[in-house]
Amino acid sequence: MKSAMIHVCVALTVVAWLTTPLSGADVGTTFTYQGRLTDNGEAANGLYDFQFSLATGDWPLGFLTGTPIIVPDLEVVDGLFTVKLDFGDSISGYARWLDVAVRPGASAGSYTSLLPRQELTPAPYAIGLALPYVGVNQNASTLVTLDQQGTGNAMALMSGAGHGLDVSTDAGGNAVYAHTTGSGAGVVATTSGAGAALYGQTSGGAHAIHGYNLGSSGRAGYFRNESTLNTSDCLRVETNGSGAAIRGIGGTGRAGWFQITNASSAANALEVTTVGAGGSAARFETTNANNTSNTISGRNTGLGRAALLEITNPASTSNALEVITAGSGLAGKFVGDVEVVGHIEAQGQLLAHCGNVLNRGTPIAFGTIAYPTNALTNDSGNVVLFKWGDPGNGDAHYDVTVLDETNAQYWVVVADIVYNNPATTPYTFDARAGKPDANGKFKIYVKCTGGCDQFMSDQIDVSFVVYKAQ
Repeated sequence: MKSAMIHVCVALTVVAWLTTPLSGADVGTTFTYQGRLTDNGEAANGLYDFQFSLATGDWPLGFLTGTPIIVPDLEVVDGLFTVKLDFGDSISGYARWLDVAVRPGASAGSYTSLLPRQELTPAPYAIGLALPYVGVNQNASTLVTLDQQGTGNAMALMSGAGHGLDVSTDAGGNAVYAHTTGSGAGVVATTSGAGAALYGQTSGGAHAIHGYNLGSSGRAGYFRNESTLNTSDCLRVETNGSGAAIRGIGGTGRAGWFQITNASSAANALEVTTVGAGGSAARFETTNANNTSNTISGRNTGLGRAALLEITNPASTSNALEVITAGSGLAGKFVGDVEVVGHIEAQGQLLAHCGNVLNRGTPIAFGTIAYPTNALTNDSGNVVLFKWGDPGNGDAHYDVTVLDETNAQYWVVVADIVYNNPATTPYTFDARAGKPDANGKFKIYVKCTGGCDQFMSDQIDVSFVVYKAQ
C-alpha cells in the first residue's frame, strides 16, 4: 500500500459560489478544485479515491464540519486532477479549510490525510451575484452588512415596473432599519414612474414607517415637492380608525409648525377639515410642563390665512373653535381687527382694548324693567331694583344696584326703551342712565318726549346693560 507516500500539492483553488456564468444559469455553491498529486516523489498517474471534508481551521485546532464528499476512482494524469465540489450551505461566508484524504483506487483500506489543510479563499470571480438569488438563513447575526467609508452610496437599487426594494418581516423586527452618522441620508428612494418611491406597510401593530434622529441636528423626516407646477399634496395622511390623522407632540419646541414662504400665495398655511361627528380632524399636544413654546403656531407671509377652521357638515352642533385654559392667562388673544360672522359664547371675561383702556366685552349686569308692574325680568341675577318718582307726570325713575362688583367708577351703563308694540304705541319715551356711585347704585330716568299723556304706556319696557373697564 503506497498511500503513506502520497501527498498533494495544490496548484490552483477557485471558490466559485454565488457566481453568474455566461449562460446566465445559477451555479449555486459548487466550486472547482484542482490539485497536483505525487506518489513516491513522482507525478501520480492512474485512479485514486479522494475524500474531501470541510474544517473550521488548520490541523490540529480546526474541527471537521458538515458531510464529507467521497470521489472514487478519480483519474490523475501526470499528477494533475480536477474535481467539482459542493458542500451546500456549509460554505456560508465563514472561514473554511479543505481537508483532503486519498488512497489508491484499487485499495479498500483507510484514507491517508494530506497535511497541511488547504484554506479556501474567494477568487475575484466570486464577487458576481447569480440572479435570481434567494437566500434563507436562521442566524441571530446580521445576514448582510455593507459598510461604505467613502462618499458614495452604500447600495443603489434600480427597477423598471417592479419595486426597487421589497422587504418584509414576520418576526416582529424592523423590515428596514437605516441609520447614518454623516451628512447623507440613511435611505434615499426615487422614482420616475407612477408608483410610490417609498412604501411602508405593516399588519403587526408597529409603525409602517418610523423616522428617528439621534443627532443634534437634522430632521427625522423631510417631504418636498420640487416642481412649482405640482398641485398634489406634499404630505397626505389618512386614517380610517378612531385615532388622529396627525398627532404632533413637542418637547421644548413646537408641536407643529406650518409656514407659507411664497408672498403671492393665497392658500392656507394650515387647513383642517372634518366631516365626522366623532374624533378631531387634528390634535396638537405639548406634554412638557416646562414648555413655553406654542403648541400650534401658524405663520403666513403671503396673502392667505394663517389658519382656517371649518365644519362643512350642516348637521354638526360642535364648535368650529373651542379654546380652553386651566391657567391664569387668557383663553384667547387677538392682536388686530376681529370680525365675527356668527355667534361667540364667552364663559368668563371677553376683553377688548378700546384706546388705552382694556374693556370687558361681556357685561357685568343686565336686565329688563317691565311697566306697569315694574318687575325685573331677564336679568343677570346680581341686580336689585327700586322704583321711585311720580309716574303721574309722564315719567318714572328707577334705582338699580349691582351686587358683588367693585371699581364702579369704571362702569359704563347703557339704557334704552323697548317698544313691545311700536305700531300701536302713540308715545315716544327716552331712557337715560346716571353715573354709578361707590356702592354700585345708579339711576335710570324714563321720560315721555312725544305725544305725552299723564300716564306711561304699558307697551314699553326699559332695558339696561352694565359694562366694566379694567
